[in-house]
Order: sequence, then structure tokens, then C-alpha cells
Amino acid sequence: MVPKKESLDREFYFGEKADFYAKSKWMERNQIKSTARALALLEDSRMGGELSKSSEHLLVLDLGCGTGFSSHIIESAGFHMIGLDNSFDMLEKHIEKSAPNKRNLVCGMIEALPFRKNTFNVMISISAFNFILDKKLQIDKKRVLNEVANLIYEILEPNGRVVIEFYPKKVDIPLYMETLKQYFEGGLIIDNPNQRKEQKFLILRQKRPDKKIAKSKIF
Repeated sequence: MVPKKESLDREFYFGEKADFYAKSKWMERNQIKSTARALALLEDSRMGGELSKSSEHLLVLDLGCGTGFSSHIIESAGFHMIGLDNSFDMLEKHIEKSAPNKRNLVCGMIEALPFRKNTFNVMISISAFNFILDKKLQIDKKRVLNEVANLIYEILEPNGRVVIEFYPKKVDIPLYMETLKQYFEGGLIIDNPNQRKEQKFLILRQKRPDKKIAKSKIF
């Protein structure tokens, strides 16, 4: 058994450890809770409030969907969902738990999103986004973040919304915010600050093309 406090990186989610993750009730509880919080934040007043369309008319990208804990909550809320993960082992576990008509899964990386422009209305990512800077040199981090932010911007519809639950290194937070403000309005929300159960969420709304970068609001 893998201790639940083991430091996680991208290499964790392959082979036997993917099986451990899929069977972990602790992981499942945390993923479900975080996804429910992310769905609520989609309609936060700082994101523009209530979504303009009902969930059944919206396509969501579950970015780093893993074994499907987050995906099932998104689908239960009525959204159409496509899941992406870089671990085929994790996706196999996802498939085992999914109904045949719910297997809208793609094996791919956040840094190379294989989707057309304006594909998604919404994007949600739970406990995966911080891995884009995993083992990156400091001089490479800004470039990587800019490329990923641009990809996300491109595949979202105009004014599309994004909620990202992640665990960034403290030193990287200013870099995340500085880069994202070029493409999005929104900011960083910290639940239970300075406590053991502290969680960080990025809530982002695609900046309208007619708005200048200087007017983009990041709180």
C-alpha cells in the first residue's frame, strides 16, 4: 500500500499505483469534495454569476481526470464531459467504472491539449494542474505556463470559465497569476487558509477579445 501522505508527482499515476489510487477511499472522498466545490465556484459572482446555459447544454473538459472521481461528479451535475489524462493506466481504471456511453476519454498532456479552438464551454481540473511545472527549471516555468494558458484560452469558447484546484509551490504562485492575467479575468481563492486542509482554487473567465490585457482583472 502507498501511504496517503506520499509526495505525488506525474510518475505516481502509473502501474500498480494507478490501481491503488482507483481503490483509495481517501482519494475518492477528497476528489469528490474538491469537484463539488469547483462546480459551485463556476457560478461565483466574481466569475459573472450564474452560467448563461443550463448544464446539459455545456461541454466540460475534465483536465487530469484520472480514474474518474471528478468526472462522475461533473456528469452527475448534468454536464457533457470529456476527460483528459496523461496516464493510460489511470484511464483504464476510469473505463472500468464508466458506462459504455460515458467513455469520452483522451490520453494526452496539459502541455499539448489536442482539441480544436472554441471546443469547450467550461474546464475543470482537480489536483493536476501543478504538475505542468513538475521538475521544471525556474527559467523554463514562465514559458511553460504561458504556452499552457494560451492553449486553454484557445480551446475555450468566448467567455468560457475555468476552475482549477491545485497545489502550487508558494514561490510559483506570483508566476501563475502574472501569466494567467494575460488571458483571463479571475483570481486565486484559498479555502481554510493556513490550515492543514488548505485548498487553492484558480477561478478564471476567458478575457473577451475586445478587452485590452491592461484591463484584465485578477484579484
